Amino acid sequence: MLFYLIFTPLFVITFNQTEKLIDYVTNGNSYLSESTITAFNTEKDILTKKYRIVNLAKSLLLGTISFNSLILLVNVVFFPQDVDHTLVEVFAALYASIDMAALLYNTKNHPSTNIHHVIVQFLYFYIAFYDFAMINLVRPIVAYACYSVFAYLVNGRLSIRNLGFTYEKEVNDLSLLIYANTSFLNWMTQFYLIFFETPELSFFYTKMVYIFLVFVIVSDDIFLMKYLNNYRIKHE
Repeated sequence: MLFYLIFTPLFVITFNQTEKLIDYVTNGNSYLSESTITAFNTEKDILTKKYRIVNLAKSLLLGTISFNSLILLVNVVFFPQDVDHTLVEVFAALYASIDMAALLYNTKNHPSTNIHHVIVQFLYFYIAFYDFAMINLVRPIVAYACYSVFAYLVNGRLSIRNLGFTYEKEVNDLSLLIYANTSFLNWMTQFYLIFFETPELSFFYTKMVYIFLVFVIVSDDIFLMKYLNNYRIKHE
């Protein structure tokens, strides 16, 4: 929990300082395209600017921890006895705190985005309650987060939308490919862990609540995949 309490305000500070830096760079900077400056400076895009900052920061963070997340995922699914609980604590704190910081920094997100962030907090406190040990629903929750890390390029793609970026289509298509495949593998892993690896839990209580929360997150994932696919079709 300590890591979570430390990381959250640090991410909020990072978001605010990044916004100030962007304001400084885009005010009269002749090295940027006019469309880029307009996208950042128009009044109607103030909230979009915050959205870009959060997604860029999240993309960089998740990309940085992606390799370690792969190792953690393998251990969580196949070798739970070898999982380092301290590593899980730091990983979970990073993943949940940047979403909490996003909620504090930009409260006017799309409702589905805010719901997604709130569910992440709920799941974080659940695994923190069990001291990050590989018991009950901790394994599927951590596995879900690990798979989500691998789709870090999606957040990067969202941060550059409508900026006239030269390779936006290529980034979009690659993001969609990675997102769709990691999501499918994630859902299969969730099914395996929930129904075959958590016999100590009653299906009609804890598992059903978790399945409902996962369904909400999956709905948000599908909504985003549709956006990426529609962009791909439109720019073929």
